[in-house]
Amino acid sequence: MKLCLINPAPEGASDSEQTVFQGTLPPLGILYISAFLKREGYETSVLDQGALGWGIAEVLEWVKREDPDVLGFYTVTWNSRVACELAKLSREWNPSLKIVMGGYHATYNSERILKKYPFVDAVVRWEGEETMRELMCCFEKGEPLSPVKGISFRAGETLQTTPERSPIKRLDDLPFPDRDALPHPYSLQIPEIDFNVEKGTSMITSRGCSFKCRFCAAKKIGRQTWRPRSPDSIMSELELLVSQGYEHIYMADDNFILNLAQVSTICSAIKKKGLTFQWSCDGRVDNASKEVFEAMADAGCRCIFFGMESASQHVLDYYNKNVTPQQTRRAVKMARAAGIEYIIGSFIIGAPCESLEDVHRTFRFAKELNLDLAEICILGASPGMEIWDELVSLNYISEEQWEEGVIVPNVCPTCVPLEELKELLHEHRAASEPARYYIP
Repeated sequence: MKLCLINPAPEGASDSEQTVFQGTLPPLGILYISAFLKREGYETSVLDQGALGWGIAEVLEWVKREDPDVLGFYTVTWNSRVACELAKLSREWNPSLKIVMGGYHATYNSERILKKYPFVDAVVRWEGEETMRELMCCFEKGEPLSPVKGISFRAGETLQTTPERSPIKRLDDLPFPDRDALPHPYSLQIPEIDFNVEKGTSMITSRGCSFKCRFCAAKKIGRQTWRPRSPDSIMSELELLVSQGYEHIYMADDNFILNLAQVSTICSAIKKKGLTFQWSCDGRVDNASKEVFEAMADAGCRCIFFGMESASQHVLDYYNKNVTPQQTRRAVKMARAAGIEYIIGSFIIGAPCESLEDVHRTFRFAKELNLDLAEICILGASPGMEIWDELVSLNYISEEQWEEGVIVPNVCPTCVPLEELKELLHEHRAASEPARYYIP
């Protein structure tokens, strides 16, 4: 049996500023699934629509050429409509084709997807490797899907949801992502920052996050547990990637520096083995360590992304971020002193508890920190986030808006009005150096 996996581009990708980062990193989730199923003897192929810049017609032609038995889509809120349009057209071309949806969006909207889109046969919730293996086996043998944990599916005229599947405990048991399935290069482009590489990729050293930020849906996907790979497994993959000519590797963990001892061990091993490559990562400001940052810089880390969110403590508390502005200042100072070349801070404006002065304070804060790039976004919400649940409970939004999500200041009366926020964003951008702000 053959499986094709697609990472759809966001809706309107061809003319949207919001897709600057789209297609700059390989879709690790479906590459893991591809590698896992190949190891089980299945034939797979993968398409990253955003990286290729393809439209609907080109993707559909690819599906026809590949002629799969099962077609799977990785979905997030901003690409879900494209995924469903591609699924509909593919089913019309081949009525016997099995259609499967997975990813964040599908996990939190499984029954809604099945009700609205009758051409979708099953939705994979949470992690997909073991679930897809069992699904493929059932499809191949024509057996009922009910024994497969972690799915929602259509059985005749009824919808069924099976019990949750436990997170994979031993990540070392997974094969490395099937990067060969995507032969086109990824250069890891970031606005105003040039890593000067032709071949880049991403990898993970862990899955999950133990924190509970209200604006994040990832915590539920990982069941608020952090599961690291062993240093031996991590180093085996790094050695392979360097041998294959990758020049920059983005550590795509939810929180790469969560365990400082693990980070130190990885950095020491990179130096010991003499591996030469650039890399970047994400981190929380409350995990800052001068010694660990120095080890990271010495091992080739050129860039770190910090989630800073706000300059106002009461806004950070609303987000349940559990950090302070003082910790943010300290983390930036430490990273600079350690020799990490690029420091990027992400900020969110538009919280229901945030005043106009809070917004101005955040802009001033971002400028004072002397970041290489400040990414400033207006707060959005979609199913899976606590903020979404709050807005629904207050009757500010309807569950029927699940498919597109919402911009919070557009629906919440206590927020600074959306148009005012947009105007402030552009005023600050115009008054700053080109590298100062990236505004999606």
